[in-house]
Amino acid sequence: MDRKIVRANEPFSVQLADGRPLDISAGDLFWSDDPMVKTRGRLFGDVSIRTSTGGRESSSASGPGAAVETATADPGVRRRMTRPKDESDEV
Repeated sequence: MDRKIVRANEPFSVQLADGRPLDISAGDLFWSDDPMVKTRGRLFGDVSIRTSTGGRESSSASGPGAAVETATADPGVRRRMTRPKDESDEV
């Protein structure tokens, strides 16, 4: 089984093996192979990821590649040394 992220559908509380209580809030995220998730699977659901393209993807799908700007100058070096001349600058 592939490991994926699941979301708690509703708030609930469980008792950990050492006796301490653990409060779970709706929306909390867990790995699908967590023992608590395996024993209480009905309380968890898939995570839906919104994208800027207007679609939705499940957490098990790979997300779209992000647009990344590539620097054209080394760190600390200005990219543009002068401002382009604008006609409104003339007096």
